[in-house]
Amino acid sequence: MGVFSFLSFQQSLLWITFSPIGPQTQLYYNCSEGAVNLLLAWGPIAYIPTVFIVCYTLGDAVGVRRSVLFGAGLVLLGGTVRLLASIDPKSNWALYVVSLSQIFNAIAGPIVMAAPPKLSAIWFSPDERTIATSISASANNLGTALGFILGTYLEQTIGIFWFLVFEGALSVLAALCIFVYFPASPPTPPSPSAMASLDEKFSLLDYWEDIKSMASAPSFLLLVLVGGWQQGIFAAWQGLFAYILKGYDSLLIGWIGTANVFAGWIGSILAGVFMDKVFNHQFKEALVFLFLAGSGFLILFTLSFPSFISPLPLVHSDEWLVILTLTVIGFLFGCAYPLFYEFAVELTYPTREASSASLFSLSNNIACLIALEAGGSIPATWINGIVSGSVIICFGLLLLVKSEYKRSRKDATADQETTSLTNSGTNIN
Repeated sequence: MGVFSFLSFQQSLLWITFSPIGPQTQLYYNCSEGAVNLLLAWGPIAYIPTVFIVCYTLGDAVGVRRSVLFGAGLVLLGGTVRLLASIDPKSNWALYVVSLSQIFNAIAGPIVMAAPPKLSAIWFSPDERTIATSISASANNLGTALGFILGTYLEQTIGIFWFLVFEGALSVLAALCIFVYFPASPPTPPSPSAMASLDEKFSLLDYWEDIKSMASAPSFLLLVLVGGWQQGIFAAWQGLFAYILKGYDSLLIGWIGTANVFAGWIGSILAGVFMDKVFNHQFKEALVFLFLAGSGFLILFTLSFPSFISPLPLVHSDEWLVILTLTVIGFLFGCAYPLFYEFAVELTYPTREASSASLFSLSNNIACLIALEAGGSIPATWINGIVSGSVIICFGLLLLVKSEYKRSRKDATADQETTSLTNSGTNIN
């Protein structure tokens, strides 16, 4: 799980590379603001046509290993190929090379985003699964968080070229870690559902059955819509901080973005611990609370800037209040991130974990792409209000999701049967 998390971290770090240093990237490659935004948009653009192939390859344990190895190779290419553009960064072909490297990295996105629930199911017991999913899924968010400050700081200290060399070296290291050690499964299955997952062989017919099963689960489809839209629009929103916070120092914007996403990473880890150890997997109740609280802070943040409601801020705020508000927002919705994955698995079991995770992350990327494309034509004063309104709508839809915990019920029933057989054997002796 550690080496996979490092790979996921690096994939996200490469994805966000140019967004925190948008104006500097324009000067380095002699390109437009739209071209810089496209480098970010390649993530969801490449994700959408490849996610279904990845979903199929993640169907069984052997497929997971092969997919992750392939993903490591793509991240390696994504971090190194773009260095060729620095031979002549202002030439007509340089931006095409950088785009190609971003596409390589983007194709690895479905693997690192859809695999966490499957890896957790194979490697961890029921009371550790949410924690494991939280760590591996939130590693991707951590890459985004550090990307904000690393990009800004290193560009100012060593320049864009050496910053890209640094990220390329990290890509090589992440790929080597996967190539050296990434086994398909543990020696002993940690749960009955894990044993069933390891024993199964995944075919195209099984894949089709999974799709039909998910399509006939209204609560799952609603959860995918809510979670995918919220997570996707947030990813785009974070990538546009440099434009939303115009007038702020670029290094400060980097720190604000880092605080927002890093708080989300901390929230993801803590959510996994509390859901496994304290709240007994009450995913819907936790998500409702997080969305309610998060909506309040989003409205506060929106009113702290000029908006479509008023050309002047309705709430007086200084830099520290902006940082605090965005940090709390990041924490609350970071807590929600792994809960969506695990709740989706519970709603659709015995559908394979990778199938539900792939559909959720597909929704995420479609929303991200729509938001990125719309962000270029929407005035900066409207963006925060649109994000706030979207989250409020998602909160209302979340209330309609029906709570079902099918996988947990199967594991609990199997444990009871095992205990009963053990007790029966003891009594006979």
